[in-house]
Amino acid sequence: MGYNLRNYTLLALLWPFVLFASGPESSHGNEPLPDTTWLKQQIRNGRIWENRYGRVSGHEYFLTEALCEGRVTVNGREFKNLLLRYDILNDDPVLMVHPDLFIMLNSEAAGEFTIICQNREYRFVNFGEAGYYLVLYDGKTKLLRKYVKTVKKQSYDNLYATFIEESTDYILSGGTFHTVKNRKDVALALAGKEKEVREFIRRNTPYRITGNAESLIPVLEYFDSITLEK
Repeated sequence: MGYNLRNYTLLALLWPFVLFASGPESSHGNEPLPDTTWLKQQIRNGRIWENRYGRVSGHEYFLTEALCEGRVTVNGREFKNLLLRYDILNDDPVLMVHPDLFIMLNSEAAGEFTIICQNREYRFVNFGEAGYYLVLYDGKTKLLRKYVKTVKKQSYDNLYATFIEESTDYILSGGTFHTVKNRKDVALALAGKEKEVREFIRRNTPYRITGNAESLIPVLEYFDSITLEK
């Protein structure tokens, strides 16, 4: 998506100030990338964030609208000590380049990002056209959660609106995303070892999966271990 005239004007005015106080750390073998070069790349390849939802109750972000410490991987390079937040509504990580300048990272270049918030790390991986997913388990199979926010009109005259958040859990197995809500969904997603998986689930997993997807991690660890057996 190209810049409009307003974006170019804003960029020209703020360009001399596009520096972090301490600068992000980058790592890619033994080839550090200069801070200013990296920042210029983000501005050239990303989009300037603008607040378009001031009249909507709530916010469009993951967990909080406050900036959180984090790190991102762009074109294979990991950058640490950043301030960012995740715009769920538009499925974009938003990076603070300057207190008055925020950039929506280019999804074609950003492979993943991690947000450190409320004493916990949340790692989101970019799955291309499917967007960003929170990774709950990362093995041969993966347990993922997709967050979605929408704007819902709350009055007949459309004068009041609020953000509505929903999430769906998936098992990624064999290149396919399988929605998981109950034990049957899990067994279907883990094809090839149905008998063993069903027995393990019966003995170790609560019946209701929705809202408790983390309880599936031992199941996926078990499945990965028996499918790797020779």
